Amino acid sequence: MPYKTGEFKGELTTTEIRKLIRAHNILTNIKIPKGANRNEIIKMVEKKGYMINHEKKSLDPKGGVRQGRPKVKLEKAKEITKPKPKTALQKQKAAESKAEKEEKKKKEERVIRKKAVEEEKKRAKPKPKTASIAVGTETPKPKKKEQSKRKSPDEILKENGYPTLSEYKAEIKRLRGDKILGELPLKQRKVIVKYVEKIAKELGVKANITTSKDIFQNQVGNIERQFLFLAEKLR
Repeated sequence: MPYKTGEFKGELTTTEIRKLIRAHNILTNIKIPKGANRNEIIKMVEKKGYMINHEKKSLDPKGGVRQGRPKVKLEKAKEITKPKPKTALQKQKAAESKAEKEEKKKKEERVIRKKAVEEEKKRAKPKPKTASIAVGTETPKPKKKEQSKRKSPDEILKENGYPTLSEYKAEIKRLRGDKILGELPLKQRKVIVKYVEKIAKELGVKANITTSKDIFQNQVGNIERQFLFLAEKLR
């Protein structure tokens, strides 16, 4: 968009002038010196026989359009200077190049880490030498008391004559088969409810089990926690 205010109001911006010239370069091979400012670019264009038409937003040859000097408009310049999409081969090469750089970076990081570890080992203090003790004069070390092995909930329940959690899970799995508890038909849910009520009675807990799909699965799971509570109580 041209300048809207200031000294250059209505004239093309430096970016737009550059775009016109880049498009013209493609057509007539005019080169912009690196680092050239706006005034230098305009003088260079005029020296080449062109003028910047700020009103029409174009790069026009002086004295009209001559052979070999095409008229370049901003819209056409945008189209000409638009970057071409990469081909499949270019994309593949770019991906390969990126992968190579990443692999090289990883190798360098591994080398750095290896050096750091080696330096750390060198800085490590040597272990102090222990005084030698004559054979037969060693002071016997007190034997550590063997820690009693902690019993599992199933072991505690079995010792006290209760059904075990593993037996409960195995029977529930057998009764439900490959299906999820919440998806079982009513007839199958009733069989499981009857079994759960029997186990709850043996554990000495209340179990108001329902066959409702929404809460049936949670209620069956709640009984599993009752096994653990009872085992801790008996421990």
